Amino acid sequence: MKFIDFYTGFDRPHTVFAGLIGGAFLSMASHGADQLIVQRLLSSRTLKDAQTAIVGSGVVVTLQFTLFLMIGVGLWALYGPNHGFAKADDVFPTFILQYMPHGLLGLVLAAILAATMSTHSGAINSLAAAATHDIYLPLTGRRADDPRTLRVAKIFALLWGVVLTGGALLFPQNQQTPVVVIALSIASFTYGGLLGGFFLGILWRRARQSDAIIGMSVGILAMAFIVFAKQIAAAVPALRDVLQPLGTIAWPWYVLIGTTITLVTGILASLTHPAPLGVRTI
Repeated sequence: MKFIDFYTGFDRPHTVFAGLIGGAFLSMASHGADQLIVQRLLSSRTLKDAQTAIVGSGVVVTLQFTLFLMIGVGLWALYGPNHGFAKADDVFPTFILQYMPHGLLGLVLAAILAATMSTHSGAINSLAAAATHDIYLPLTGRRADDPRTLRVAKIFALLWGVVLTGGALLFPQNQQTPVVVIALSIASFTYGGLLGGFFLGILWRRARQSDAIIGMSVGILAMAFIVFAKQIAAAVPALRDVLQPLGTIAWPWYVLIGTTITLVTGILASLTHPAPLGVRTI
């Protein structure tokens, strides 16, 4: 029930600074560089329409999460802090089954299925589009308007659907961490490298594609040691003292750290070769 937390450490996820700073970088990555959102913005008729959509989504999400938080407060007031749920994700489904009337229960289930279908269709489409345009077309030299390209994109969509479904089936059922936190942590793991690569291309004209690849690779590898610090320390006890501080970093800071590592590495890599023509050297 604590509304504002001005704690300045990096080990708590829900603080003012983690939200304003870490959350800003997370939003830049998810709404500015991720294919899942960018493909929606590119479908807008004009730049103004895209700007209206992205700003409007921020307003709607604020209202949406306010509703979520109020529902959470209501559930806490109903069940109390010591109800004994096995995990946090069991609270709302239990409320739905115990208290909602049958008609409303059907509407809620239909809304959950509809939201799931729309979200996963967007994710599968973005993965298939990226695999087709960024991997298949450069390797084969074919054109985007080639009929065979569409067939390959459909195959990619099928394969990614199988991969996502398999990942969901393999997800541990006794997971104590809320699913939304796990999802944001996984996304933040790679978002740093993605956003850092975009920053490198926009802000550092000396950088080449190879510099971006090096920076993103180092950034994601470094984030692996942060995100999986506890698991690595358990598997390799000799690294426990080194990884212990990294394992306490809260997930809202992942994107900022990954972006910084990627950007710095890419800049350093760009200094190892001559600058492209027309780019002033430092």
